[in-house]
Amino acid sequence: MSRNENRNNRGSVLMGLPALRDALPPVVRAIREPAKLIAFKARCSQRTIEAARAGEHGISADTFLALARAYPEIKLLALELLGETSRDPARVIEEMRR
Repeated sequence: MSRNENRNNRGSVLMGLPALRDALPPVVRAIREPAKLIAFKARCSQRTIEAARAGEHGISADTFLALARAYPEIKLLALELLGETSRDPARVIEEMRR
């Protein structure tokens, strides 16, 4: 694998999950903060957030988890993907913190 191929595939780890690939861009677009601030909170580049908003490429697992910690919208998306929609999201999140 060439260096550029590795670089291009690195951030798309989670985009192999069809549910996440379809659901993430609108949720990231719905966050009403500048991409630079979101990137700071997620510890990633501004370009990563802009590309995620546009649906151009995926994000890494680390970035997804950092976004879930920082934004309730992403946290709820993570819970839905885990099949935790039948329970109160606030309660599930509280259990996760323990």
